[in-house]
Amino acid sequence: MYFYEFTSAYAACGGTDAQLAPPCFDPSRCLSANGTANFTVYVHSPTCSLQPSSELLQRGQAGGSSHDWNRVWRSAVHRAGALVETPQEACLIAFVGDMYTRYTQQCVPLTPTWRRGLNHVLIDLTDRARGVTYWTLSPRVAFAKSNLAASALRAGYDVAVALPPKGAFAHLEPAPAARRRYLLTFCGTVYPTRRWRQHGWERMHLLALHAPADGVVVVGRCSELRGDHARRENADRCAALRRDYDAYDYGDLLNTTFALVPAGRQPATYRLLEAMSAGAIPVVCADDYALPFPRLFDWDAIAIVLPALAAPEDVLAAVRAVSDDERERMHRGVVDAYARLFSAAGKGRGAFLASVADRTLLELRENVQRAVALEGVGAGAGGGAG
Repeated sequence: MYFYEFTSAYAACGGTDAQLAPPCFDPSRCLSANGTANFTVYVHSPTCSLQPSSELLQRGQAGGSSHDWNRVWRSAVHRAGALVETPQEACLIAFVGDMYTRYTQQCVPLTPTWRRGLNHVLIDLTDRARGVTYWTLSPRVAFAKSNLAASALRAGYDVAVALPPKGAFAHLEPAPAARRRYLLTFCGTVYPTRRWRQHGWERMHLLALHAPADGVVVVGRCSELRGDHARRENADRCAALRRDYDAYDYGDLLNTTFALVPAGRQPATYRLLEAMSAGAIPVVCADDYALPFPRLFDWDAIAIVLPALAAPEDVLAAVRAVSDDERERMHRGVVDAYARLFSAAGKGRGAFLASVADRTLLELRENVQRAVALEGVGAGAGGGAG
């Protein structure tokens, strides 16, 4: 019976044309007394304790790191005036965590308000590897994730989220595109061993771009994950790569017209927004990547997007094909786009996390408002909770 119900739900809710509507979503939970959209959210604790939000909020304010995504998210919902005390009152029930852990899968689905994922959203900003199915929990669950595949993104249902930068380089932002120290740069981790379901190895071939005399600096240090850097076949090359890597400063390399943003363990990388903070034009090399916040960022206007295994000569040709006037226009577009996301952000990683949470929440609100409007005033339905 469950297999039939799951298959039926996948057919209705799992495709890219899925709508935030019955049987995938129950809009009646998001209506106020006068029939208008009422966007309310309950954010689970990491243990799904079902404690009242006021207690969880107070506990979060009393201690804990500002980098704690659960705390950041609950605070964002509270600032937006959308936080409710219990999941029974909520339009959306949110869980913040890594969806691929067994712990997550044994937490949320066991709560009494689960209803096989109806009106639930999973917020996952871990930089985990690719290649894991999204439907482990339920096809009805909406995702706000940094590693959504473009081929699986349900527009108006899911939200493609940016990995918050680990740092900002705003002092470089004003420099015009034509007056930057470098043409194209990359400085980051590379993965020398190709493994099943472990990605990032695509970065290795881009190292052939390295030509400092031409203003192109592409350096990497080998990942130490599973000791790959010390393997006999990798040791000499990794040692040489490390020497080149140590010769440059990451912040200095962002004084570049174009910043190479290749996929790592997943297509999303922290480097995307870090490069934008410096006013560098992103050159994204990734496959099937749902670029973040497309309602906010016009990626066609501010970035170059290429396949993960684009030949180094093709990458260089794409960069050099951009005229000086177009480079300056793209640079200004990057600066403006970054400012729109972080206009109210203070300094430090906690402020970046809060801004990304605020933007994600805004897009979820817009999705719900559109769903309620499509159903019409007073629309209800149990939504096939099963």
